Amino acid sequence: MAGGRIVAGLLAKRSKKILEKIDAIEALDARGRHKLRTAVNKLRYACEFFACLFTPPNRWPRRKRSRTTLKSL
Repeated sequence: MAGGRIVAGLLAKRSKKILEKIDAIEALDARGRHKLRTAVNKLRYACEFFACLFTPPNRWPRRKRSRTTLKSL
């Protein structure tokens, strides 16, 4: 499925951006922290939107944990 690969690439790109920023979180100013929060929210919204493409019903507890983790960030 080509669409699945595109979405997976999008989610990976957003995750990578967050991980790069989290490594330097102590050095971030207010604007940098805001950008980090925005990036986390974009990832969370994208995960929720595309969840039906990737998550079979028996994996929903894992999806719920992921959503909770992203919300807490």
